[in-house]
Amino acid sequence: MLNLVLSTSMYYFRRIEKRMNIKPFQEYPRMHLQRDSYVNLNGLWDLQICPSGQEPTEEDFQSILVPFVPGTAASLYPKKPKKTDVLWYQLQFAYLPCDKQTFLHFEAVDQDCEIYLNGIFLQNHRGSYDAFEVNVTSLIKYQNILVVRVEDHELSAFGYQKDHPFSGIYGSVWLEDRAMNCVEEIEVEYKNQKVFIHLKGNFEQAAITITEKGKPVHSGITNQKVYEAEIKNPHVWSLEDPFLYDIYIQTEEDVVKSYFALRTIENKQGQFCLNGEALWLNGIVDETWLEKSGPICVSEEEIKHRLFQIKELGFQAVRKCGTLERNRWFYLCDQLGILVFQEVPQSFSETKSFLFGNKKERNEEEKRDYIRESSILFKQYRNHPSLVAWILFPKGWGAFEIESLKINCLWDISEGRKLTGGDFCLNGNLDPNRISMKTVGSLGYWQEVREVLGKARKQYDDKIDWNQAIEELLESQLETAVQKGYAGYFYERFQDCGLKNDGLFSKESLVIKVNERILKHWNRHFRRLYKHGR
Repeated sequence: MLNLVLSTSMYYFRRIEKRMNIKPFQEYPRMHLQRDSYVNLNGLWDLQICPSGQEPTEEDFQSILVPFVPGTAASLYPKKPKKTDVLWYQLQFAYLPCDKQTFLHFEAVDQDCEIYLNGIFLQNHRGSYDAFEVNVTSLIKYQNILVVRVEDHELSAFGYQKDHPFSGIYGSVWLEDRAMNCVEEIEVEYKNQKVFIHLKGNFEQAAITITEKGKPVHSGITNQKVYEAEIKNPHVWSLEDPFLYDIYIQTEEDVVKSYFALRTIENKQGQFCLNGEALWLNGIVDETWLEKSGPICVSEEEIKHRLFQIKELGFQAVRKCGTLERNRWFYLCDQLGILVFQEVPQSFSETKSFLFGNKKERNEEEKRDYIRESSILFKQYRNHPSLVAWILFPKGWGAFEIESLKINCLWDISEGRKLTGGDFCLNGNLDPNRISMKTVGSLGYWQEVREVLGKARKQYDDKIDWNQAIEELLESQLETAVQKGYAGYFYERFQDCGLKNDGLFSKESLVIKVNERILKHWNRHFRRLYKHGR
């Protein structure tokens, strides 16, 4: 089969030059470890979807715009894969090899994939959400053909994947060159008013420079993997002033740039405290599934627009439901001062039972997969100051006792549905020892003309009645919640999604449905009441 791919017709190669201008998401994807040697491979690839066991044919490849999943308008590839299908991606690209190592990066591929370069198998990877890299030093040359084979055995799993099944590449693909003596990982820890820089890599010595708005505020040299930096008059990260420091690290052969923030989060007797100050949190649930582009936005500008809308309505926190955004999304939240409650994405199949109905339980292999992949995610996203909480088992689905996970922020285990543990109580009950937050909303209204009934707790045909119901809900449920000792709330949801029409925005064009005055007024009121009126 790979010989077939390598002998791709001249028709394929002639098309390359005509397609060079279509390049989505050219921004650097991994802002915590930046290098100058960066080549983005997003753009038009070729794809063929085949039934399992059937090899692709030369004439049946069609163009697809990576990183959008097949079956969405943004991908330009109309066919949606089925559970038994295999996706064959291929890309011909030019590259200038150098005397350094070259690595090929994938931000996200759903779910099992095999990587081939110039006809040689390199690596396989299992996991729907974690980023990974492949060392291609020995195989890369001036003209290359990259092949990625993808299978998704959980395409019809429950929850988000059941409502919005997708498969394939849905994150940026890129190349970088790096020296043997390089920095592989950076973690910045802020505790007890001190900054600790944890480094990993094959180097003898590192020069470290920290800057504030381009002005150096600290510099030093270390031969240790943990370095303590003193910053005079530290500038803390807050919701109103989300300040980020830049950090530059130079080794014998490598220079990388990163960033960090100085902030603390803690659960203090049921209060959410940022930098020691107790805050009321106005939160919004965001289940990203866009009609035109599936699980990701079409551009960084669209991501910014959505986040600006959230801030404008007076929300300080987002609960990401069902899927996991890429690092650039978190980077923008870091810049804007938005707190993120991230659900660990759930990837396993329901157990069907005639007597007891479908059971959302994990078998032993799925438990091992969960621990492996979630551990990687906790590590990959640990440096984002915006990420304040992981929700390990949303709605209690597939929950099991865990003892060995290392989580670098606050957490909740299963919303109190099956297991109790962590820093939060998210099931609506009040727990004096945990940060208790209500979830309200589920009031449905279609902005567009629809013949189907939406999915929500209560439906409204009139927009004025719907807005009035939202205001009455906020006033009746949350004013008393502040007085009782709750620490915040989540409104469900940001945007209509599928048949769920309880969003504040419509799903097609992100047209605002709600009267902005209502949310702005009550979100300001709750914060003032929590701070001064309890």
